[in-house]
This record gives sequence, C-alpha cells and structure tokens, in this order.
Amino acid sequence: MKIKSIAFFCFIFPPSKIKNYILKLFGWKIANDVYIGFSYILTSKVDLYDNTRIGHFNFINSPYLKMKSKAYIQNLNRITGPIYIVLNDSAAIGNMNTIKRANPPISWGKSVLKIGFGSKITSKHTIDCTRPIYIGEHSILAGESSQLWTHGYIHNSTGKDRFRIDGSIKIGNNVYIGSATVINPGICISDAITIGSHATIAKSLQKPGLYANQSLRHIPLDYDEAYKKYTKVRSKKIIEKIVHKKC
Repeated sequence: MKIKSIAFFCFIFPPSKIKNYILKLFGWKIANDVYIGFSYILTSKVDLYDNTRIGHFNFINSPYLKMKSKAYIQNLNRITGPIYIVLNDSAAIGNMNTIKRANPPISWGKSVLKIGFGSKITSKHTIDCTRPIYIGEHSILAGESSQLWTHGYIHNSTGKDRFRIDGSIKIGNNVYIGSATVINPGICISDAITIGSHATIAKSLQKPGLYANQSLRHIPLDYDEAYKKYTKVRSKKIIEKIVHKKC
C-alpha cells in the first residue's frame, strides 16, 4: 500500500523541490537538482543521482531504479516486470519505449537492463528482459521500432513439443544499431560496430565495422540436435522446457 501511495503521489504532484523532499521521506534516495515529472513509479527502491530527470506519463513498475548523474528517462515509456533498471552517467531512455519481463514462473533468476555511460535507447523500441541486457558506453539503439529479444522458441517438426531459448544480450562500446533491427537471444555485439537498419542479428558479431542486412536464406533445422547443444535450465519454478544460450 505504501509503495502504491508513493506511485500515485509521483503522478499527481507537480515537479518541485517539495515533491522531492516528500519522496525522500518515503525512503527514496534523491540527490540535488532531480526532476520527476507526472509519472507513475511503482518501485521498491529508487536511487537518483545529481541532475537526473524523469519526464511525463511514464509507467515504471520494477523492483529497482538507479540513475546516475545526468541520466534521464523522457516521456511515455512503459517499464514493467521484475527488472533492475540501471542507467549510468549520461545514459538515457527516450520516448514511447516498451521494456518488459514476465513474472515467475515464466521468467527465472535475476534480470537487469544496464545502460552504459553516454548510451541511449531512442524511441518506440521493444525491449524484452526475460534475461539481462547490457549496453556499453557511447552506444545507441537508434531510430525506431527495433526489438531486442532475450527469449525465443524452437518447435518440433510434429506434435506440440517445443523448448524455449533464453539468452542475455550484450552490446559493446561505440555501437550504432539502426532502425527496425531485431536482435535474438544470446547475442554479443563487440565494440565499434555499426548495424544498418532492418537487420536481423542471429549470431554474435565480433569484428568491428559495418554490417548490412542480408537477403532471406534457408537454414535446415534438426529439433533434437538443436535441443542437445544448449545448457538446460533446471528449476522446479519454471513451467516449460527452457535452455540457456550463451555468447
């Protein structure tokens, strides 16, 4: 009830030093010159450093939000699920992004979205944090409509049998990702890489340089062999067959 009351207070009370002072009384860690707009923030722990900003009409429902100096979240973002959100110095989330994670038993373990120094997720992207996503320094998820997926499925050729592939995404320093790019589970993108728009990243990228989209190609798939090569997730709390893909 207390957390929900704080969230409602964040939404209805205009930005001011008085608002920040009252939030401190509720247990928030708020430094100097923090700006919090009309946003609904339903979060157990909040740690806001100097000159951080949260804009208007964001819906943030996660266990932890940490924003270091000059980090900012703009407007109309929706962040939901058991995700630890960490923005390092001058990191940013733009407008109208969807960042989400399902609750257990669909998800398992701890997940974090960590955005490095000077990096930004721009606008209208979809970020799935079933597993953690790490973005390095001076990198940008540019344009609009990119999708980062940390889970996917492989179905057997007949019947209902399938298994889920979960895998973290790691994006290095000085990486540019163009509009409408799809990044699959378990992908690592090294430093100094530029990815053109409308690309599908199904394998990790190690060599610096420019990567352009390829035409569609056929890849034979053997369900049993695919299932064997991944590490199995063993937990009584999950409700389906899951494997873990590593970089």
